[in-house]
Amino acid sequence: MNTTTGKPQALGPARVDRAWQWLFASDRRPYLVVFFATLGIYALTAHYFTGQISDTQAVPWPAYEFIHHGTFRLDSAHNLPAGNEWFIRANGHLVVGRMAGPVLAAVPLTALLAWTPLSPAVLGSATAALMTAIAMTALFAALRRLIPARAALAGFVIVAFGTPVWTVAAGELWPQTVDICFLALMLLALSRDRVGWAGIALAPALLSRPHLALVALIMGVGLTIGRRSLRPLIGFGVPAAISLALLFPYNHYTYGRWSLLGIYSAHTDTLTGGGSASGQTLHAYAWSALQTSFSTFQGLFTLSPVLLVAVVCIVRRPRFAPGWAGLALISGLAYQAVQLRMDSWTGGAGFVGSRLTIELVVLAAPIAIVNYQPWAAGHPFRRFSTSVLAGIGMVVFFVGAVLSDYRIGGIYHTFWTTFYPAKVAIAAGPQGVLITSIAVLAFLIFVAERARTCFSQAAPAVVAPRDPSENEVVGVAGEETSPQIVNAGSI
Repeated sequence: MNTTTGKPQALGPARVDRAWQWLFASDRRPYLVVFFATLGIYALTAHYFTGQISDTQAVPWPAYEFIHHGTFRLDSAHNLPAGNEWFIRANGHLVVGRMAGPVLAAVPLTALLAWTPLSPAVLGSATAALMTAIAMTALFAALRRLIPARAALAGFVIVAFGTPVWTVAAGELWPQTVDICFLALMLLALSRDRVGWAGIALAPALLSRPHLALVALIMGVGLTIGRRSLRPLIGFGVPAAISLALLFPYNHYTYGRWSLLGIYSAHTDTLTGGGSASGQTLHAYAWSALQTSFSTFQGLFTLSPVLLVAVVCIVRRPRFAPGWAGLALISGLAYQAVQLRMDSWTGGAGFVGSRLTIELVVLAAPIAIVNYQPWAAGHPFRRFSTSVLAGIGMVVFFVGAVLSDYRIGGIYHTFWTTFYPAKVAIAAGPQGVLITSIAVLAFLIFVAERARTCFSQAAPAVVAPRDPSENEVVGVAGEETSPQIVNAGSI
């Protein structure tokens, strides 16, 4: 503010320089590098023109109409994709039958690029790439608060490029795209002991998946018990309640009904034994969970075998990670249990990897990656085998992401004999052979290098994760010191 005129002062060169220096300060540089590198890869492999299925194809249209015509309704929209079952008549208008979260998530980038001739399909996929890059950068930042930078980077790479995060969330604008963005921001806030900000960060995810309220409940109650304070419960509960409340007017405006789930209200029957999602018997539920985990079609552990190591690490070293990381895992498991009850495990079939497990992967990442350190310490073979399994997953998802235009989607009845990434590569013909060969060659070079590193180099130290609410070491003038070394071994 100019003290003589009382008018706002223009942003001068000095202020621009200070803002630039703040943004590109040495302590922020690693995050910028990770963000732009991740965004570049995701942007190159997103599904802009081909391959989008009806769900994600419909989502950006209300945002596009809102920016250009001031309404989320599609009555005056032109060139709508033909035959899309998600364009429905409700409340006397043509609308999109999707949850509010992904629709609203498409608004900012659509507004920013409103002057371009880009189509809603392109804008939706660009939004997916951007939000997923933000999610993975936030996850990397949270991990770097807990463990050494190199270990945090390795964990980030596995989650970002060795799981369905790459082929699903970063490819098209799914509810999972929105979910993991705000879940990762929540994890980052928790790693900095900002419980209030963690609750605020989580709240927008409930606009995509209202049953993520389970995460807010478990985190709030768990931290309240652990800290003997009501602040965490209030910090998570109030933003979550506001977020859920906002769904009622949105659904009334869109569908003409005051409801939490809009046209998804029928899914609530599933929770009480009605409905027809994935079967209601215990046997059918267990079978669905088994297929979600191990089916060769899109099983989580089949396509990302390194996650089996994550399970072992969590079981063997459950108390090594900070308490909030354990609560994040518990909340992810609770959410996954409900999600499998509400939706068939084949939801999003035709992609390399299942979209219905992505939230769990992100919520379990901190405890699994932190616990890997003490589990692998002093065991070169554990380090090597983990690297091999991680490399296999990255080959699978690299092939699936690069050859996404050749997805021959649909649901196969041979869930236990169809290895979907192989079918995609075969459908791509010579290009599939080339891409797969490049991936396999890179994998073999990686395995040889990891063998040399794991079995011949000196062992680094294992450090205890930093938890700012409990065991973070603070030096003079409030500066953080290095995490405490608890034992030495080969990581």
